[in-house]
Amino acid sequence: LQELDGDVQNFAVQTVNGKGVIRLTNRLDYERKSLYQLRVLAVDRANQGRVNTGTAAILVKVQDVEDQPPEFVVASPVTRISEDAPVGTSVLQVRAIDGDRGINNRISYSIISGGEEHFDIDSSSGVVYTVNQLDREDPNNSNGAYILEILATEESRAISPMPSATTEVTVIVTDVNDETPRFRNDRYVGEVLENAQQNTPITFLQDAIPEVFDYDQGKNGTFELYLSGDHGVFDVTPFKGINEASFLIRVNDASFLDYEKVTVMNFSLVAKEIVTKDPKMSIVPIVVHIKDENDNFPEFTESLYTVSIPENCGVGTTVAWVQALDQDSDNYGTRGIRYTNLGGSIANLLNLNPISGVITVKQAGGDSFDRELISRHYLTVEARDDLGKGNRNTAQLIINIEDVNDNAPMFLANKYEARLLENEKEFENPLVLEARDLDLNGTKNSHIEYSIVSGDYKNNFTIDPNLGIITPVSGLDFEQIPGDNSNLRPIHLTVRARDFGEPSLSSTVPVTIYIQDVNDHAPLFQQMMYKRSIPEDMPGGTSVLEVKARDADGSSPNNRVVYRIQRGASDKFVIDSRTGVVSVANGSSLDPDRTTPKNNRYTLTVVAIDGGIGDQQLSAAVLVNITIVDVNNKPPMLVEPGTITVRENTQVGTQIYQAAAHDPDEQPVLRYAIDKAGSVARNEDGIPIALTEYDYLSLWDLNAVDGTLKVVRLLDREKLEIVKLVITVEDMAAIDGGPRQTASATLTITIDDENDNNPVFRKPMYKTSITENSKNGVNIATVIADDADKNKSMSYFIEGREELLNLVHMDSKTGEVVVASKIDHEMYPWINLTVKAVDSGVPPRYSVVDLFIQ
Repeated sequence: LQELDGDVQNFAVQTVNGKGVIRLTNRLDYERKSLYQLRVLAVDRANQGRVNTGTAAILVKVQDVEDQPPEFVVASPVTRISEDAPVGTSVLQVRAIDGDRGINNRISYSIISGGEEHFDIDSSSGVVYTVNQLDREDPNNSNGAYILEILATEESRAISPMPSATTEVTVIVTDVNDETPRFRNDRYVGEVLENAQQNTPITFLQDAIPEVFDYDQGKNGTFELYLSGDHGVFDVTPFKGINEASFLIRVNDASFLDYEKVTVMNFSLVAKEIVTKDPKMSIVPIVVHIKDENDNFPEFTESLYTVSIPENCGVGTTVAWVQALDQDSDNYGTRGIRYTNLGGSIANLLNLNPISGVITVKQAGGDSFDRELISRHYLTVEARDDLGKGNRNTAQLIINIEDVNDNAPMFLANKYEARLLENEKEFENPLVLEARDLDLNGTKNSHIEYSIVSGDYKNNFTIDPNLGIITPVSGLDFEQIPGDNSNLRPIHLTVRARDFGEPSLSSTVPVTIYIQDVNDHAPLFQQMMYKRSIPEDMPGGTSVLEVKARDADGSSPNNRVVYRIQRGASDKFVIDSRTGVVSVANGSSLDPDRTTPKNNRYTLTVVAIDGGIGDQQLSAAVLVNITIVDVNNKPPMLVEPGTITVRENTQVGTQIYQAAAHDPDEQPVLRYAIDKAGSVARNEDGIPIALTEYDYLSLWDLNAVDGTLKVVRLLDREKLEIVKLVITVEDMAAIDGGPRQTASATLTITIDDENDNNPVFRKPMYKTSITENSKNGVNIATVIADDADKNKSMSYFIEGREELLNLVHMDSKTGEVVVASKIDHEMYPWINLTVKAVDSGVPPRYSVVDLFIQ
């Protein structure tokens, strides 16, 4: 199967029982192809040889059915018409046919969009014509072009809805110079920041559209832009536009932009066509607000605010009103200033209104609002523009706390004390009371007046009302002021200090003035003189008498009297300094006999001394006569006999000593005796001699009355050399009942030797022997003689024939006899010599003895 146009998709051929059957295989579309020219090729089935074919042509006509919309066959895409064409002018014609060409229904036309106000169409002929005056520059016509959508509808009875088709045609309205360049807004309001840099564009406000348009074509719609009246501060770009242009106004000379000098600039923007013949132009006013930039700091109206408020002011009290101004505008300027911070000593106690700048007391009371503690506060107030977020500045605020009379005068001490000597008209140290009023100096609030308001003795004192100096009016008598025995008696006054404020405030202070006793009264004895007789044996510590003196002073120690014995006591008497009792001194004896010189009458001068100090001490004196009455109460006193020397063989009856005793009593009766038991005797060797051996007491006689001692027997020194006689004396007139009044003393009697004894050899004869030819110096014998006398040293001498004396030698001191020369037995079988011993007495005594040497 072949088709003339090669379109064989819609048909197919099959061989069925030797016949060719053509079938339709796809849908047919009349509008696409209404006639198919088919050729059928038949081919035999020869197995060998030539294959033969045959062809047949078949025309297939497609019968149309109403399934296609109309089709525009005449529709100029673009048609031009002058914008000044009169109403009713034919613009263009469109024609449509039924899409089903085999049916070809009648077509009607209508405009469905794109020019309803300006164009209409004839429904039958399809002629488009104007119904209103055209304006190419009408913004609704898309820059002078109208796109008309035209509907063609079949008037079919078979199909509902009726088929239709649309087409678009463009009607271009050709320009006529009938437009003036126009701006989108009648006026433009813009703003630009002061201090803006060159070429900074202004910002248009109020939804302004910075556009100018002239929709004429070509030169008719070309215009130039320039500014008028701006003095070169701004320029406009672009300077030329075609049909429509958005423009910018930029800063040209930034030096003129200072909001603080100029806030608004008015000038004009001109749009003028460039055609040479009757160019049209528009002028629009431009208002440029110089937008304030926050380039100025808040400036306080004063750099230093000094205010004063009364101390102790309450909450809400207005302290100060600070105000800052800012040359910037709106919130950048004064309107936007907020007082943001208050710093300083009492900032936490104050409230700063952030908008008004009024500072009030937020928290009252306390030390900060007490002028007397702090009279001046320094604070810093901060102001910031831009509602407290912009530039800042500060000012100093000095708050002076004004004085209010809220402080009473206060004395520097809570009490005052002073000492005033009695009878004195001035204090030792000036008594100055001082009160301080913490209120402001130099004002009535702090001016103080002093006065004495109470006290039993207030009339005795005056006070300087201004200086506060208290002075006595006259001297006071201590003794007239009630009080105890201390030397100070207080006088209590109350002094008031008041200020002159309104109301006047005052305070009082106790003042104690201690009147000090002055020793102005001397002691006074109760008697003019005191007498007393006492026995001499009055023991120590015994009271004799009491003297009494009184002192009229009012305090101790001025009225405390002590007693002294000034003179006359001779250490025999003492006085109790406190009680005035005169007593016998301990350890002392009143015995007149024991005083040197003897004294039985004592005149004491007793003084009573008060307790005054130094030169103020006063005293009085009185005489006390004490007579000592003798009592025989003292033992006699022997004069120490010492040692006497008596030669032996002294003549019997010789007085060798007289005992002397002294009795202090007035009428003693003394008797002497020898104490036999206490007496001792010793020989020359110091050996005691018993009375039984030798009655040495019978050698002496002691006279009992006068104490003379005599020798009554011959004394032999060789029997006794020293005798110690204890001599006693007794006062026989001693007081009855008392102890015996005796005294004893030892008399040492040394019996002096007399050479009355010859030396006595220890042997009646000496016989000895010696070997002949003995060496010289060999001991032969030693001859010793003794002497009972004191002079016991002996001298020995040999007497005999001369030849014999040469053979031996005797030592005259020791009595030793030694060989002196060769002794020959054959010549001298015996040597007979005589030895003589001579003592050293005066005159010397001697003895001889025979010495026989064999």
